[in-house]
This record gives sequence, C-alpha cells and structure tokens, in this order.
Amino acid sequence: MNAEKERHIGSLIKEKVKERSVSITKFAGMIHRDRTTIYGIFERQSIDSELLRKISEALNYDFHSEVYGLNDREKTSG
Repeated sequence: MNAEKERHIGSLIKEKVKERSVSITKFAGMIHRDRTTIYGIFERQSIDSELLRKISEALNYDFHSEVYGLNDREKTSG
C-alpha cells in the first residue's frame, strides 16, 4: 500500500541524477559504466544491490532505504 515502496527504481535514480545536476557522462564515470548502460538503468524496475550501493555512494543518496522502506521501520521503532 505504500506507494514509495512500489516506485520504479530506474525512475528514482534518473530523478536523483537530474536533481543533482549530474550529466549522464559524469554519472557513468562515477559508477564505472558507459552511457548506454546508464540509460538502461533508468529503465529498470529492479537492480543488483551492489550496483545500487555504488549509485547510492555516487549520488550521496540512500536508495536502499527508499527501496526497502528502512526509514519506515526506523520511524516506528524509535
């Protein structure tokens, strides 16, 4: 029922890249991928956790919490 947990990961990554004003070329270099791969990532509904970790570090954003709802658990336990 939580719409955040059902977000398309590729769309979320694309949104954060745009928010941070990072070019596709620069982002590709940050995660050691080529531009074509980046556009493919933007289309994905799921993603490998190691790649997601690299993307999180590159964009300084916790995608794992966003995807797995860790923030929800923290809010209810504290």
